[in-house]
Amino acid sequence: PPPFFFHAEPAIRDPLRLVGSEMCIRDSDNVYFSDGLLFLENRKETIQGIDPVGQFDYTTGWINSLQKINFNGSQKGVYIEIRAQFPKGDKVWPAIWLIDDSPNRGWPPEIDIWEYFGRFFNTNRTDEMFMRYIYGLWNDKKDHSVPIENFQQTYSAFNQFYTYGFLWTKGRMSWYIDDQLVHTKTNGVEVPSSDWPDKPMCLVINNGLMRVVSDDNTTFPNALVLDYIKIYEDNN
Repeated sequence: PPPFFFHAEPAIRDPLRLVGSEMCIRDSDNVYFSDGLLFLENRKETIQGIDPVGQFDYTTGWINSLQKINFNGSQKGVYIEIRAQFPKGDKVWPAIWLIDDSPNRGWPPEIDIWEYFGRFFNTNRTDEMFMRYIYGLWNDKKDHSVPIENFQQTYSAFNQFYTYGFLWTKGRMSWYIDDQLVHTKTNGVEVPSSDWPDKPMCLVINNGLMRVVSDDNTTFPNALVLDYIKIYEDNN
């Protein structure tokens, strides 16, 4: 079937919002197009936030399809294809993920399609791209996570574009890089059938920074760069 295209636009209209305790989301400067590419940019800058009020040391950008485009792969198979470059550095924390977009929205579920950790919180683990599914209850959540280790070292994804694919059906979730299968979660195997995602979900794409990690090994500004986003839905 022909793809329908996600319309990239700033996720919020308020100029500044808090993320964590040291970084603000800003939609006016940190989300922009250049040479046909969409940039979601992390910047190191002192800025006065308004919601909540306070002074912050970093800004970032994000987009989402909340209440604009949603889909349920368990009802109609869905394939998401994104051509992108991911930033590198210990402090960066960009992600492409899905959240519940039903009228009575809840959490979990959350599908972190591509979640990159320059450094995994305050551990010695670095350069990991996670493919994970969070399910269960908010006060008793379960997490099935599989990382691609040495991600930037292997792919040099900070200066090369790759096509990142994600297939979600009632039977499996599969991850692809340039059409090569890198991971699969199967209904009833890695994830209990009773917890398989079966809700309309929307797309969230953000750059980001890990609060507990030093920025000594991170260059600013840095960006999650998107060439295109295509979402295919099974019409059968």
